Amino acid sequence: IIIPSAISVFRYNTIRQNNNNGSEEVIIQPNIDPYTEKYTGPFEDQLKRVITMAEAEITDKTEWVITPETTIDDPANLDDLANDRYVKMIKDMIRQHPRINVVSGIVTYKLYPAMKEPPTVSARIIDASGLYYDHFNSAIKIDSGKSFGIYNKSKLVPGIEMQFSNGLTRIITRILPYLGGTKWGYGIQKDRSCFEDASNLFKIGPVICYESVFGKFVTEYVKSGAQAIFIITNDGWWKNTNGYKQHLYFASLRAIETRRCISRAANTGVSCIIDIRGKRTTQTSWWSKDVLKGVICPETRITTYVRYGDYLLWFSAFLSAIILLTLFLAIPIIEKLRNLLSKN
Repeated sequence: IIIPSAISVFRYNTIRQNNNNGSEEVIIQPNIDPYTEKYTGPFEDQLKRVITMAEAEITDKTEWVITPETTIDDPANLDDLANDRYVKMIKDMIRQHPRINVVSGIVTYKLYPAMKEPPTVSARIIDASGLYYDHFNSAIKIDSGKSFGIYNKSKLVPGIEMQFSNGLTRIITRILPYLGGTKWGYGIQKDRSCFEDASNLFKIGPVICYESVFGKFVTEYVKSGAQAIFIITNDGWWKNTNGYKQHLYFASLRAIETRRCISRAANTGVSCIIDIRGKRTTQTSWWSKDVLKGVICPETRITTYVRYGDYLLWFSAFLSAIILLTLFLAIPIIEKLRNLLSKN
């Protein structure tokens, strides 16, 4: 216990973060109650609140604006994002500040042509015409260019976002409140993908909410080239319980494992900036309307954890199995020796 702790303290105090080529960022925490306000609209007013908060803090040096998960909850067509009215609202803000890259949470959908079988496990049929569609909990990157960066959440929350059979879905819907996914379920993206700034110099790993719980999963962004990590989330479901705190602590673990700076945008808090030591250098209060400003710096080092994943876990499990097996084999031998000694 003492030796690993001493090594950790030494490493915490000696590791150095790259503070060169940093990018100014603005993190928005709009504080929209997910139980009474978030999913009832009007969605346009909610986005206006986010945009107004951002515009008050954007400067000529700002390069990134980060907003929470499902900032846009009115589903947008993945094949026609340029004409989505909410995307157009963000585009209007970018025209006033052409330097910025906006990373925002958005619910999207994709339409498939008529076919006999569903194209994906999560696809739902529209009607007897054979047309299918998928919904996604997505992150979108919007800049002054014509193209968009899209990442679809891959680690879905069981019972809330993960689709089951129709019968089971009806049962779960009766037990659980509507939390933005139970009614339809979400599709997933197989591989991790990163967002790049307009100059293609800075790559960001967009992590959506529940995905930040899984260490090895987050390393896949780094393996794809992520130099920093953005976590967008909506922790208001927890209310004021330890749930939102635990979820927050996971973000620090991901920073330590990957040695990547993390910017966390949460709808109701806690939003924060985390350095590569896992320390929150600045943060908002829980359940408050707030804006954070800071600098995010790129990192390119590849840690042992990124390279090998949960090797300590598997080694410990193997070692534990060997110890248990040895004990079970040793017990009969010890009993025989004891009986032999007692006879003598």
